[in-house]
Amino acid sequence: MSLPYNPALKERARALRRAGNLAEVLLWNQLKRKQLFGLDFDRQKIIGNYIVDFYCAEKAVVIEVDGSSHDDKAEYDAERDAFLMGLRLAVIHLRDGDVKRNLAGVMDFLRGHPALTTPLEETTPPFQGTPPRETTPPLRGTPPRETTPPLRGTPPREGNNSPPLEGVGGGSSFEGVEGGSPLALWYDQNPDDIAEFEKQMRRKVHYVIKPQHLWGSIAEMARTQNEELLRTLHEGFKYIEDESFASTFQGLFSEINLDSEKLGKKYSDRNAKLCTIITKIAEGLEQFSTNSDTLGDAYEYLIGQFASGSGKKAGEFYTPQQISSILSAIVTLDSQDPSTGKKKHLDSVLDFACGSGSLLLNVRHQLDSHGISKIYGQEKNITTYNLARMNMLLHGVKDSEFEIFHGDTLLNDWDMLREANPAKKPHFDAVVANPPFSYRWEPTEAIGEDVRFKNYGLAPKSAADFAFLLHGFHYLKPEGTMAIILPHGVLFRGGAEERIRRKLLTDGNIDTVIGLPANLFYSTGIPVCILVLKKCKKPDDVLFINASEHFEKGKRQNRLLPEHIDKIIDTYQFRKEEERYSRPVPMEEIETNDYNLNISRYISTAISEEEINLGAVNKELLALENKIVAATKKHNEFLKELGLPPLP
Repeated sequence: MSLPYNPALKERARALRRAGNLAEVLLWNQLKRKQLFGLDFDRQKIIGNYIVDFYCAEKAVVIEVDGSSHDDKAEYDAERDAFLMGLRLAVIHLRDGDVKRNLAGVMDFLRGHPALTTPLEETTPPFQGTPPRETTPPLRGTPPRETTPPLRGTPPREGNNSPPLEGVGGGSSFEGVEGGSPLALWYDQNPDDIAEFEKQMRRKVHYVIKPQHLWGSIAEMARTQNEELLRTLHEGFKYIEDESFASTFQGLFSEINLDSEKLGKKYSDRNAKLCTIITKIAEGLEQFSTNSDTLGDAYEYLIGQFASGSGKKAGEFYTPQQISSILSAIVTLDSQDPSTGKKKHLDSVLDFACGSGSLLLNVRHQLDSHGISKIYGQEKNITTYNLARMNMLLHGVKDSEFEIFHGDTLLNDWDMLREANPAKKPHFDAVVANPPFSYRWEPTEAIGEDVRFKNYGLAPKSAADFAFLLHGFHYLKPEGTMAIILPHGVLFRGGAEERIRRKLLTDGNIDTVIGLPANLFYSTGIPVCILVLKKCKKPDDVLFINASEHFEKGKRQNRLLPEHIDKIIDTYQFRKEEERYSRPVPMEEIETNDYNLNISRYISTAISEEEINLGAVNKELLALENKIVAATKKHNEFLKELGLPPLP
């Protein structure tokens, strides 16, 4: 098809390509990779006196990405569309907000569009006049709120000794505490309202706990040495796992053995021991607030203290808060232009080696509790997996707001992530991880064909670092940010790792390399690095940050102070250059270094020696020599008067 062409628009088209907005960049990243039926598209194509966003000659289709400013240009758009339709071109309109929020959904919409699926000779003739505008289908939003009928009675609130999970549950009687708790009494007095009350509680706080399983009731049973305490705890754990939440929390307490002989050989001995332990805990808690934030932070503190005393074992489940703060701050900044600040909202965040969940909670804290729709985690160790779920609940994260899966990340046995349908396959706005360093694994031929690895190759058996990285990167959204903690070896090791690193660099996916000080982790004393990756980034360089010398030295471990953390984040956010600390390095220079990312190749930490003025030094030495001669002469005069031998 021969199209009119206006050479005066050439420079304008070039300028638009250079200054393309985020939505256009994201969509172009898909189209240039031929993700739409293998079709070829031109960007900022000149047709007559108009410049269109994307043009496919094979299908005679124009795709326009309209921002809010287009609402003020309706007449211009209508004239342009009429002209294009007169050339028998189909025009598809997309809203930039839809592209940025749900790129996968937009691509699915395009794959189903008749202008792209119908053979060209079968398309209908163009409209006479102004063609109707087409938009992407509405995105899934928040379902309408439901209302519930009022209860005839109002359940009393538990006092300050209520548990961290403040809730209620079924059962119309309460045994074990004389007279019962106020909540248990309300249950007895309002049996007809219990079902409706629990229904409202599930909607409000997403869980229900029976009155006899609340902390106040358990603590009272312990204080009075009630013989049913142990049985009540068994029943309570089972109820919480199976019935408290809309989604069951099977195995949440599987690592707690209340029948352990360490508590006593007989039931009565174990019951008595638990009464003593719980009573002491209750006495301690009376001095503190028991709201969910305080208890969640206390739980996090205890995990950190346990990690500190557990040595290398701690590396399996805990990322120090100071390092978590860096990763969470990075992934919540705008991916295309971090200098504009934090994103207002993230649909989803993934940590595929989440440990106790502290890193995920740190990301959530960056955007407050309503800034992330849902957080996802995966953990192989069953004990740590339960720690993570408990950590979420104690921080007030509703069961509908998180999903933690127990399974092997490298084998990818989470069905949700193995979804074969591209339209349903999950991708995440942010991916964070602190996977086990240099983990030995057994890659098979089948894994080599896995979609996560087949375009890059497999990481060596001796170190699965890049296997973890590629797993997370595969599930990152095009406009998302990934930050992962890895050993320094990934920056320079050869062989299979060099090939993976080279491809990531040539594809423009590695954005920033941050070197951290040694001895920050419980599990290792080696220095580590943070790699920041993006599928679609603007700068054609890699930012190197050498923070290895900026820390406070400790007896057992080194620490990053708030000023050290702020300096790293500020340097990343504004892509600053500072001597001996940071520098954006162009790809040409990295290529000349054979794609080796060793930080010392790009940022010199050597302190230059001060230049010595030999003439001035010689003059000073002569002056000193003259002084020595004069002083010796005078001293010898004193010695002569005293009848002593002179100095030589």
